[in-house]
Amino acid sequence: MNLKAKELKTITNELKEHSAFINSARINSDRVKKEVQIVTKRKRPGMKLIALGMSLIILPEPTGLSDIAGLPLLILGKIIEKSYSYIGIKDVRKEALDALESISALSSEVAITSEFSSY
Repeated sequence: MNLKAKELKTITNELKEHSAFINSARINSDRVKKEVQIVTKRKRPGMKLIALGMSLIILPEPTGLSDIAGLPLLILGKIIEKSYSYIGIKDVRKEALDALESISALSSEVAITSEFSSY
């Protein structure tokens, strides 16, 4: 009986040590979640200007001042959209796949040239 009690005590001590280790190695998921959301939800400042310009143009007004104010906003939004660089998770995946494809093409090319050079 005494031997089993000692075994149980060592097992509980080891479980406590493992639990303490797991708790110390835990990642703060809120911070990781926030960083992933920043990357996946890309802000598009030009789209807000385009929407504002379109709404000013589309809303009927008898004087036509909204058309004059909406057109520059629309043009500015389009310029910002073209010049602003958007990169996200999908873009990184596509670039990585393109890089792997070019590496495999290069390695097959090197293998073919090495076969011809051995003759």
